[in-house]
Amino acid sequence: MVLLRESMVTNFHSRASLWYFAICGLLTALVFIANGIYILTTGFQFAGFRPRPPTARPLRLLPRLWAGLLLVCLGLLVVSWLMSAAALRHSPPLSPAEWLKAHLGTVMESSLVGSIASWFLARPKIMVKWVQESQQVEYPDRELQMASLVVRLVSGLILAMAFLMLANILAAPPNAR
Repeated sequence: MVLLRESMVTNFHSRASLWYFAICGLLTALVFIANGIYILTTGFQFAGFRPRPPTARPLRLLPRLWAGLLLVCLGLLVVSWLMSAAALRHSPPLSPAEWLKAHLGTVMESSLVGSIASWFLARPKIMVKWVQESQQVEYPDRELQMASLVVRLVSGLILAMAFLMLANILAAPPNAR
């Protein structure tokens, strides 16, 4: 029984499991925060890819604030938990504020890139509209749909890159001081 427990601990500290831990934590935080912001702005709960029934009514102000802020706070709690776990892996252990200060540039860069990419992933027609207005040409609907698909694909790749940047600093090996 002791050998099993020790092997589980050493296996958890392997590099692959730390990457898995960091990516799953970031995805969980993103889902919580995105769903909370969606509820706050629209009053509807994010239903995934199912269309909303036409008789659906948005939440009133208090339930909307309660549900949206709860999900945003849960997402921020997951992010702070990940930062604490990454800070404790250093030798000597850092506080989460010191860890954030040491990695502020990478965290801000990947967060900015990820937020812009997720915005274009959710609303690709805005980018297509900007390009269409700059060229002052009307395109057929088929070409606009294809352009929206390309914007979504590129945004998805950029968002994945931002996640990998964040996961890389969360799963980085501890400093040898």
